[in-house]
Amino acid sequence: MITQVITISIISIIISVGVTLLLPNVLPEAMPFRISNFTIGLYSVIFFVVALVGSLLSMWKINKVDALDAIRGGDE
Repeated sequence: MITQVITISIISIIISVGVTLLLPNVLPEAMPFRISNFTIGLYSVIFFVVALVGSLLSMWKINKVDALDAIRGGDE
């Protein structure tokens, strides 16, 4: 599961950085759009960390659930 989260996060970051870098070519000259490489890198790292922490928290909760209780419905 962690490998999937890492793969999807990296693909998402690559696509979003690509779109961000192409955005000034699409916007009109009257609408300036400036973003530094540092800002792009910072937000990419933040996105990656949040995705990783979110998946780890989900895995932690799933591991706490007893499979037999989940199958029975937790009635007994």
